Amino acid sequence: MVIRFFFSGRCFLLRLAAGIFTACVLLVLAYPLLARQLSADTFKISEQDMENQERIIYITDQWKFQSGDNPAWSGTEFDDSEWPVVSTFLSESDLAFMDWEGHGWFRISLQPDSSLVNVPLALLIDSHYGASEIYLDGVQLYSLGEFSLVEERTVPYADYMPRAIVFRDTEPHLLSVRFANHDPDPFLEMYGSAGFRFHLGDLEYHYNQKFSSFSERTVWQMFTLGGLIAFSLIHLLLYFFYPGENRNLYFGLFTGFLALLTYTFVKLGSIYSPADAILFLKLGQIIWIVTIIYALRFTYSLLYLHRPAQFQIFVAGGAAVSLAVWFHVPGFELFRELIVLVSVLEMLRVLLKIFKKKESGAWIIGAGLLCFLVAIVYNMGINMNLVTGDIILGNYLGSGILILSMSVFLSRDFALTQRKLEHKLSEVQELSRRTLEQEKLNREKELEKKLLEAENERKSNELEEARALQLTMLPKKLPDTGEWDISVFMETATEVGGDYYDFNVSKDGCMTIVVGDATGHGMKAGIMVATAKSYFHTLAGEDDLLTILRRMSSGFRNLD
Repeated sequence: MVIRFFFSGRCFLLRLAAGIFTACVLLVLAYPLLARQLSADTFKISEQDMENQERIIYITDQWKFQSGDNPAWSGTEFDDSEWPVVSTFLSESDLAFMDWEGHGWFRISLQPDSSLVNVPLALLIDSHYGASEIYLDGVQLYSLGEFSLVEERTVPYADYMPRAIVFRDTEPHLLSVRFANHDPDPFLEMYGSAGFRFHLGDLEYHYNQKFSSFSERTVWQMFTLGGLIAFSLIHLLLYFFYPGENRNLYFGLFTGFLALLTYTFVKLGSIYSPADAILFLKLGQIIWIVTIIYALRFTYSLLYLHRPAQFQIFVAGGAAVSLAVWFHVPGFELFRELIVLVSVLEMLRVLLKIFKKKESGAWIIGAGLLCFLVAIVYNMGINMNLVTGDIILGNYLGSGILILSMSVFLSRDFALTQRKLEHKLSEVQELSRRTLEQEKLNREKELEKKLLEAENERKSNELEEARALQLTMLPKKLPDTGEWDISVFMETATEVGGDYYDFNVSKDGCMTIVVGDATGHGMKAGIMVATAKSYFHTLAGEDDLLTILRRMSSGFRNLD
């Protein structure tokens, strides 16, 4: 134990000594640079300082400062040796050790070497959160905003355009800034700075960079904004005409908020008031949270028919973050990134479930969501200073790929639905055709049935009339003789039968009775009976029955 402790303690001492030695070596090597950076007397610059990719001469932010206002402080004749050295950045920690009254003067001495004499340089405005007047050797070069000792008359301004500055010799030149920011708190809350930071650079290079980047950014922003608005309107109209497909609603709202977010970026590029920029930055952060929430809602709609209960938690979290952003609650940045990260993880979880269910076309929306989530993580890394990059570019790429994939997925789903509807429509049309044909047949049969019923009714009426006629041919009154009791009854098998009976009483009281049965039934038999009755009553006066029968038979034969 003693030996182990000795060696472990010895290793610790060796590591400590090595660390101290390394720090001393680095301090010795960096001393000239540190001395030049921290010294407020003279800051030397040369062409070699611009030999970097950005073509920038990085000027220290440690300038001499004096609170108050005196026009003489812009000149080279004034002795500022008693002025303290402070950071022009004016962070919260800087202001804590300064006598800041809302305005003051900052001075720094710049000494160019011969490589920069009469070379047009650019005064680069890295940050500027107030109003200022910029002087070189006592001569005012530029004004940024409207400087005033009165807060109400001060107008902060920042356009971040490079401004020309030329050094005529290698002597030290005084760069002085008369700066005012009467209300630094909002800028400290949003930017962490309430002051300014200037650099120098290659004028031609930075002019070209500004104009080319501005043109490219404007084109891309306008193109993106127009595309997002078009996608939003198309899918909102699809939902309007077909409310049953609510995925179009959530996608339309998602792209609509992305369009609004893009507009805030466009607006920020044309705002020269830092105070207005703060407002749009807050709005942009809130819109970003709402966009993430609707991206999650759209993701849910791909898997669930109804909104899951946990979505309310994300809505509440998004609302809390939005309020924290608006009122700038301390530590809200971490909370904002946390709600975004949790939303990303939830979208990944839903995406994995979609893949597991092997939904048709899931890979399309999956690829878009994955790119969007990678862009979100990338932006989170930039916000947390873990990586360097362009947040706007990340938003454009991630959102663009997601929107394209969503639109392809919804269009594909719409096309598949249309195909199914067309297939169903063809089936319905075929069924309708068969139904119409069957109805036509049924109507024809119904018509035939009605015609047949009418024909049967007509025939029945005729038969009934024939039957009535046949019955009328039967004797209405039976002969009354003292010798005979006569009673008759006849029931035909059909409407008209062939049965016949009749009586005839001659003048001498002789009664002739005839009973007959025609072969068959129906109209033919009825006609035979009517003929027989006619012959009987015509020939009943004959005395010879055989003669009557022969004559009747001869008449029947003539009917053929």
